[in-house]
Amino acid sequence: MPNIQQTKITEILNNIAMSCRMEGLEMTDEIRAMCLAIYNGSTTLQDCLHKINEKYL
Repeated sequence: MPNIQQTKITEILNNIAMSCRMEGLEMTDEIRAMCLAIYNGSTTLQDCLHKINEKYL
């Protein structure tokens, strides 16, 4: 049985994915991994946004 913290982060990520779909976007596995890395403190939101922007510039 998953612990409560894991259940909560899974629920949060699913809500983010739903919000993305409502905006006509898709939450990729890469974006989901970035969200988890931010949550775990192994990277920052700013670093992830730079990585995403690099793809489109």
